[in-house]
Amino acid sequence: MNGLEAYKTFLGMGLHFRGTVDGWKYNFSGKCKPETFATKNRLVYQYAKIERDHPTKLDQIKFFYPAFKSGYVKPDAIGMMHGCYGRFEKEFGFGLVSKHKAWIEGLMKEHILLDFFELFACSEMLPKFYQLYAEKHMTHDQAVVLCLVVPELLNTVVSNEPFVFEAWKVKLEFDMKFMQLYISGPLLRQLKDATVAAFKNSN
Repeated sequence: MNGLEAYKTFLGMGLHFRGTVDGWKYNFSGKCKPETFATKNRLVYQYAKIERDHPTKLDQIKFFYPAFKSGYVKPDAIGMMHGCYGRFEKEFGFGLVSKHKAWIEGLMKEHILLDFFELFACSEMLPKFYQLYAEKHMTHDQAVVLCLVVPELLNTVVSNEPFVFEAWKVKLEFDMKFMQLYISGPLLRQLKDATVAAFKNSN
């Protein structure tokens, strides 16, 4: 039935974000019988359109993720899903590389960040990397992109505080799995080059 697979993906995303199951292991596929779905007249039409616009499982995960990352999502909140997806595409589509580079250059210009290696510093209770986020010099999404570009941040940065930073790392790793679906290999290389250039130009 048209729309059923997209609806199952939606259910699978909900289970994953609630921590009920690991969607990556179960292909983000919730359970719903065709006859049960057929009774949801309004949803059948709406999810059939989602399935036409986003025909593969990967397409559907990428469509639903921006809505789920913003919080709880009702199955009939289709307008909200489209709005979240549109804003996310705008933010992480055209201009991502230049925005990423300009953000780092801004941190350096304002002396908020002195050099690349300061990202790994932990001279206070919480590491510099987390302080940038806590002091609103870096959004969560900017941190996720930076971790995709510089994965060593999650592997080597340590904290003198055992809870806050570790909890944030878990959230970063959670979102990185989704965000990397939007960032192709060539785009990731461009982001890496832009990061190197931003730090180099500011020295």
